[in-house]
Formats: sequence, C-alpha cells, structure tokens
Amino acid sequence: MKKVIFSLMFFCGLLGQAQSISIEYNKKIINIDREDFNSEADWVLEINDDISLYRPVGKIRDTSWTKEFEVMGERYKAPSTHYINYEVYHMDVNAKEKITVHHFAGKDYMVKEPLEIMKWEITNETKKIKSYNCRLAISEKNGFPIEAWFTEEIPVSTNPNGLTGLPGLILEYHLARSHLFVEEIDFDKEVNIKQPDWGTSISRAEYNKIVADQYKYPEGTTIIDTKNDDGSVSTRIIEVESVKAKNE
Repeated sequence: MKKVIFSLMFFCGLLGQAQSISIEYNKKIINIDREDFNSEADWVLEINDDISLYRPVGKIRDTSWTKEFEVMGERYKAPSTHYINYEVYHMDVNAKEKITVHHFAGKDYMVKEPLEIMKWEITNETKKIKSYNCRLAISEKNGFPIEAWFTEEIPVSTNPNGLTGLPGLILEYHLARSHLFVEEIDFDKEVNIKQPDWGTSISRAEYNKIVADQYKYPEGTTIIDTKNDDGSVSTRIIEVESVKAKNE
C-alpha cells in the first residue's frame, strides 16, 4: 500500500487560505459490552480563516438519580451520577494555540497550550462521501488508532475533535468506539467564533492531576467508568449510604 506522510511544512502551506465554513456532524459512541453507555449527539465545527471551534450542538447534560435497594436484609440508597466527559476545542493556527475546555466529572476546566501538528499516513484508499472524493488517513490520538476519511476538495487547517495535520476536511472518522459522520456542510453561513471563556483556567499538568485524583474516592464508594475514544473517561460514581431497615 502506497503511503504518504504529511509533515508540518505541508500543513503550514495551508495557512492564509481564508474561508468561512460550518460543518455539522453526527457522533455515535458504540459500546458492544455496555449498551447503556451508547450515545449519539450532534457536533459542529466552525471555521473562520485559520481559527476554528468544535463544540456540541446544544448542551450535553450529566444525569443524576437515587436508587434504593436491599442487600441481606439491609436497605441502602445510592445517589448516582453519570458524568458525560467531553471536550470543546478552540484552535488558532496563526497563533499556534489550542484552548481545550474539558468537561470532566461535572466541572469545566480550560487548558491553553501550544497547537501540536499530528502526523498522518495517507493511504491510496479512496471513496466518495457527500459527493466529495475522499482519501483514508491513519494516525493515533491518546494511544488510540484513528482512521479518518478527508477530502482535499475542502482545504482546511483544522478538523473536528482537535485533529490537525491533514490537507483537507475530515468527513468521517473512526476512533475506537467513536464514529463521526458529516451531516451538512454550509459555505454560506456566517461564522462568528468566540474564544471559550468558561471553566477554571489551569495548566495541562494540573488537569492531568485532577483526572488522576478523581479515582481516589472514600472507602465504600463504587466507581464505574468507561474510557471514551478521545482519551477521556465517562465516570459513574455511586456513594452508598446505609439506611436501617424499617419493619413497619
């Protein structure tokens, strides 16, 4: 199979190609072993010149509930929260800066850091998506292999989910259990991108520590988590409080 490795030099050649575009995607998370973790949501990538914002359409909400149950004659209640962890990406190619707002365990954290350029292997496999000629590219993100179908007919410098380094727009990708499909491409929509201004501003190292510390729970706490395809984790936390059985 013939492959081409795209470098930073080629990527920088895309700078200065001014355009305004809005791309809507449908993202599916498929867990074969845990169907209750399956999800589907709409996302949008907005591009204005060399600045982009990738965000969910609408608000992704965490869910909470309380369940009572009985074990060996003793009653318990379990306040449970299913946190949906995700990221919003703001990328500025000219400034070489990336801002990521991590929604993790019910809170928002904003991390500013240099924009890194991913390396891809471009294969000779092709197919059409929405009438666009696409090629298959292979790379890795957070230890997960990723396959992306992109088109050079729409040259852009950034892509959905914080992906960079390709000479065209990604119309479909597969990253572990995550599957993204383009729904609509709008070249006429007015795009006004605002830099994220919410979440606690911290460094990458501080955020990584928060994620690590999240797993240090008090004794008696039940933790169920599922690793997402972008490297984040959906965490379900159940703090069990004993309730004396009442014989009435």
